[in-house]
Amino acid sequence: MAKMSVQVQNRSANAAHVASALDEHGEAVVQGLLARNAALPPDRRISEETLRLFLRWLGATLDSKTASMMAAEMAYIDEQADDPAVRARRDEAVPPLALCMTRVRSSVGAVLGNPGLATYGLVEPVPRYPVELSDYARVAMSLLLGHPRQQDDGIGGAFDTTVLAATILAALSPLAEALRDLRTEQRQLEGAMLRRDAEVADWQTIYVHGATTFASLSHMAGHPGLAARVRPTARRSDGRDAVPGDEVPGDDPILPEDPGTAPDNGEDTAPL
Repeated sequence: MAKMSVQVQNRSANAAHVASALDEHGEAVVQGLLARNAALPPDRRISEETLRLFLRWLGATLDSKTASMMAAEMAYIDEQADDPAVRARRDEAVPPLALCMTRVRSSVGAVLGNPGLATYGLVEPVPRYPVELSDYARVAMSLLLGHPRQQDDGIGGAFDTTVLAATILAALSPLAEALRDLRTEQRQLEGAMLRRDAEVADWQTIYVHGATTFASLSHMAGHPGLAARVRPTARRSDGRDAVPGDEVPGDDPILPEDPGTAPDNGEDTAPL
């Protein structure tokens, strides 16, 4: 059964973590950054509205890109869901055609012997795999039509290569149609996968740089604990880590803290 990839689910959760932090703590970050204005000349100061607008934009951009990634993942899942029915049709069409080709081969061998089997491409045993069986049947059918022969079969019946070819065609058609549909489904699935992968790559760019920007602003605003919780890591970006903040040993931030930053104990230095 097709299902959403764990990596995409984890990425969505990590993006939601950053977006919720923006909503919950954005105002505290704004006020902390505004405090920096005191050291600046009036013409170099930033306004509250500008800061709020930028943080809202940051969160909206991350939400939008996450939604696009999830939509692409769902489209990929939908394409996967189409495959089992086509594969079932293919598998159901194999036994009747295999039986048909076994009987045709037996008939040609009984009437014409090994030379006849060679003439009509039936020397090798009947394949059991769908594609090989389809090709085997097509070759035999073409040769039976290209080298027509009618004669007594030696037991009171008629041997007619045209009739044998028509019998093959009837048994081959369901398998040929299923194989054609399966190739179409595979191309569509590949396309959906490529589109999903492109969305994931773009999401990683937005997530890594957006979350890093928020982490850096949080540090500047005097909230290093918040910065540590939202800072992206390779595991979060790759979707390997589903729990933001639960770091794996050796999982360093993609964009590390500034040199000289004191170790953070997870507590904010200013109230939020």
